[in-house]
Amino acid sequence: MGRETELKLALAEHGWRAFSRHPLLRQAIAAPQTHTLRNLYFDTPDFRLREQRAALRLRRVGRRWLQTVKCASAASAGLSSRPEWEQPFTGLFDFSQVDDPTLRRLLEGLRDRGLLAQAFETNFERREWRFKAGDGELLLMADRGTIEAAGRRDSISELELELAGAPIEALLDHADTLVRTLPLRAESRSKAQRGYALIEDMACQPVRAVRSPVDPHGGARHAFRAVALDCIQHYQSNEVGALQSDAPEFVHQMRVALRRLRSALRLFAPALPEGMAADLALPLRALAGDLGELLRRLFQPLALADRLPEPHAHDDLFQSRQRMGILPAELLPQ
Repeated sequence: MGRETELKLALAEHGWRAFSRHPLLRQAIAAPQTHTLRNLYFDTPDFRLREQRAALRLRRVGRRWLQTVKCASAASAGLSSRPEWEQPFTGLFDFSQVDDPTLRRLLEGLRDRGLLAQAFETNFERREWRFKAGDGELLLMADRGTIEAAGRRDSISELELELAGAPIEALLDHADTLVRTLPLRAESRSKAQRGYALIEDMACQPVRAVRSPVDPHGGARHAFRAVALDCIQHYQSNEVGALQSDAPEFVHQMRVALRRLRSALRLFAPALPEGMAADLALPLRALAGDLGELLRRLFQPLALADRLPEPHAHDDLFQSRQRMGILPAELLPQ
């Protein structure tokens, strides 16, 4: 069993040119490799694998096919660490290398009953750079292509930083270098999750805060970490909806997440490393101000609509203006 630790970052389409010229790429230890990847994801008609937070994928690389089984993990600010099992695919699903007994039994049972079928696919070009970091290496992958499911399509435009023996600090340092100059945001959704969303044509719904999973037996710093990660998850769960919709509730929930995080910083400040709360407070306050202004602009059309008179209360006025040619007949109340 391998363990994949990666940070996924969504790159705005207009940022690809700047990325291709980024100084960080010149620090790679070799020329980048380019692959065209076709990926087929399998599940049962009622999505039993998704229900168990597992994914089964066949990937074509050149003339080879690889079988990969992944177990989902909770992503924090786009950073995830999850077990995976990868092996050559010879024409039949083989789960003998999956050393999780429960997962292996599930997969073999679904296979033997003929319930596994292709659910969706992704097709993208991947460019991969390798960096020396500590006693290991760090991979930077740039993916650009599409997710296709149920006759619908969504774009892939993302960067992935993956550990290959390097310390986690190297991954975060490289990410920090990239986000300073590129239009990036942390992407907590996997390609598989996005594929399932396409199948069901699911519209984003605002996500509200829940009670943070604080261990009552842990220390203050452990409690702060749990609350902070929960706030970040709350924020990111509404980010895609805010980008794709004009509904104010998404932005409102992002502000709620920031308010919770700022409150946690104030509460736990005495237990945190010196200066940490102050260093984080300023950018969080600025971000909260930006979201407040955005929310105000989103509410302006709604406030205007609320002030419009009810048509039926002013039928005489509407009729007189229609006779004067000011209003077309189709705007009159029926």
